[in-house]
Amino acid sequence: MVADGADDGGTMSGGNQDAILAAYAAGDRLAAARLALPTPQSCYDEACGTAGLGRLFAEYLDGMLFGGPVHAHRIQGWLEAYRQRSGDGRLTYDLLPGVSTLAYERIAAIVASGEISAELAAGFSLEHSSIRFPELGYWLMERLGRRLEPAQRAWVLERTPPPLRDSTARMLSILDGRLRLRAARPELLPALDDDAPPFLPFSFAPDDSARRAAEWVAETTTGIPLLLMELWELDWAEVLAPLEGRPALLLFVERTELMQALQFPAVVEALLDPAHRVLVLEAYPLAQWAARPAGWEGGRFAPLPLTPCPVMAAHAGLLAEAVAAALEDAASPVDTPAGDWLYRLGRKIVAARRYRRLGPSRELAIRTTDHQHHWRDSHKGEVPAGRSLGPPAVDRLKRQLDALRPRRSPRRIPAGRERLRLLHVTPQVVDGGHAPSRLLRTVIKHHDHARYEVAVLSTELLVERQGLYPIPRITSAPSSERAGETLAQWGNMGVTAYSLDGRGRFEESAEELADFLAELAVDVAVFHGPDEINLLASRLCEVPLKVFFDHHLLPPYGGFDLILASSEQGARGRADFHRSLGERVVANPFVVDVREEWSPAPFTKRDFGVSDGIRIMTTVSNHLEARLTSGVVDAFARILQQVPEAVYLPIGEVRDVPGFKARFAPYGVADRVIPIGFAADPTQYTRAMDLYLNEFPLGSGLALLDAMAAGLPIVTMYDPAGIPQARYGGEYFGVERAVTAGDVEGYVERAVRLLTDPALYREWSQAAVETHARRTDPRAYVARMEREIECSLAERSG
Repeated sequence: MVADGADDGGTMSGGNQDAILAAYAAGDRLAAARLALPTPQSCYDEACGTAGLGRLFAEYLDGMLFGGPVHAHRIQGWLEAYRQRSGDGRLTYDLLPGVSTLAYERIAAIVASGEISAELAAGFSLEHSSIRFPELGYWLMERLGRRLEPAQRAWVLERTPPPLRDSTARMLSILDGRLRLRAARPELLPALDDDAPPFLPFSFAPDDSARRAAEWVAETTTGIPLLLMELWELDWAEVLAPLEGRPALLLFVERTELMQALQFPAVVEALLDPAHRVLVLEAYPLAQWAARPAGWEGGRFAPLPLTPCPVMAAHAGLLAEAVAAALEDAASPVDTPAGDWLYRLGRKIVAARRYRRLGPSRELAIRTTDHQHHWRDSHKGEVPAGRSLGPPAVDRLKRQLDALRPRRSPRRIPAGRERLRLLHVTPQVVDGGHAPSRLLRTVIKHHDHARYEVAVLSTELLVERQGLYPIPRITSAPSSERAGETLAQWGNMGVTAYSLDGRGRFEESAEELADFLAELAVDVAVFHGPDEINLLASRLCEVPLKVFFDHHLLPPYGGFDLILASSEQGARGRADFHRSLGERVVANPFVVDVREEWSPAPFTKRDFGVSDGIRIMTTVSNHLEARLTSGVVDAFARILQQVPEAVYLPIGEVRDVPGFKARFAPYGVADRVIPIGFAADPTQYTRAMDLYLNEFPLGSGLALLDAMAAGLPIVTMYDPAGIPQARYGGEYFGVERAVTAGDVEGYVERAVRLLTDPALYREWSQAAVETHARRTDPRAYVARMEREIECSLAERSG
């Protein structure tokens, strides 16, 4: 979804395709990019079309400009596959040139040595290498990691082929600016280092309004300028001169736009001006400001886009207000409500601008990458009460789904069919402790196989898909590689497992799934989760009964006949909405018999290098680095400070262990934070722990059942108005034992008491075991699900 002020944009003509390809083939990459994206308000769909070579090439250009080398190289492969498949004569190897690694190695060795001697120079010439692609400047940035002396820079540029000389010079300027900022403005590291630099330096050819930018800036004499920095090819020294030495906030929408802007030396100087502050809307704001600037108290901000921008115009007043509020908290070491407000507003603006650039043809891919970012984002705070994000978002996915509704004409189940054909549709299957797969294995095991002919289909949602752009950050190997043990078990049970090939865009997979459901004559399709493929396929298919299985998010739209909610409160909260669409919602809270998975001998504390007298706290998550927000780290660290005999051993993948531990260093407890890492069977590890610390504001699901089975008291918050992950802790362990959402002090106090009061600990430990015992009948759990299916079938047949 995107904000009002960012219209749909995009036609289907793609009238500039030939000119764009011709410019690129001639070696003028910048001209090609400017034809595809002539202004910051332009849309690739308009210039390049929405299908075929034009679409692919637009994504290739965008990958070079804003996606970094990984995206550019992946799409280069897509283009080559398209050439081989289509035989399109406009696409030649001149557009997909080879790369001479040897040439890079030699020039890097020469430059890095600091000795550009005649002997070394005589042995190397870029003119005779296979480099036609503007990778040299990027490659030097990554390999050298230091500034070039003027003589070294001149030596490199003299030996760069003329078509690449300008882009290489600009890339070296980006390298220089990046290193200077890292040294002088370390608070900008979150905005600089999370994304790779661009592969192709880019700027917009100035139009009349951009040429007047210097006048507009000079005319802003009241308030603190809030200057939207866009990538126009301007005399930036003239534009920014009126701001020298005076308070100003230089605003960038995306990280890659900041990186691109470093090609302009005058912009770098402005970023280094001690009177200025920088804000990248894509990054959390407080982390970009070391402290509130002196003299900014009570300052009024004057939003100043260089050229007209509908998205910024729709949010300018709110943005100025949110910036002012967040600056009050600039020195805070943890996220604050004001920081959360500005961040959520900024992310909304980012989404709207990105949607405008990429176009409606990439709606589902944009939605996926946005959801993945939110899932992995360590900044989970929502908009504080009483604050606004401006005009409501336009829900284009709903509009797309509504257009499909008339296409559905449910089949009737053939008379006399004794076993109903029931198919579970799941995004992926994974062996071990993967929570959705654990739950699916429980359901498959305890189905009434005499009544149902059970099968499973994996849509392979997370495999790397050709043509899905922007490219999702979270991808996965196919289920065939990750679920060998599970698939073999199902085969022995007579349960057939299918999978889609996962190679196309989501729309193509949804069509394939709908066709497959018809081919198998499925009677009951159980869709696991509200992902894009499931939402589309539910509207396209003609299955007699469509069931939605809630793992942690209920469907935001209609399209299912029966919704199995994972909590009572979730079912109550959505009942009226779905009832108005003729859909039933019933609660069937998760049940997994954890003890079935236990090995005979549990781990002991000594297996983790911990003595018996030490109290072990734990959390289980495959996304620990994202789920432990600054507020969670602060709370956990203060618990460790108050209980010297406690240690924290979280279970789950941690990619950057030193960085993870460093987040606890300011509290003096980093040595007592010992990440265990990924565990295929986390329930075995939990048995050796003492206390489960649930994350907030969003916590665990099945991991809570693991903890309760082992007798671990759970310290959790509970938000009755939140999504399921904000409620599971209270609903599983008891609302009366949960801390009110947002009460961090109460959370810390609760954990400390449990670790230091043996009587209270024993009471809560026994309560955990007894509460879990009431949720350990998986046969009854699946039977309830089947009863609701039969009830819905009876209603629909009647």
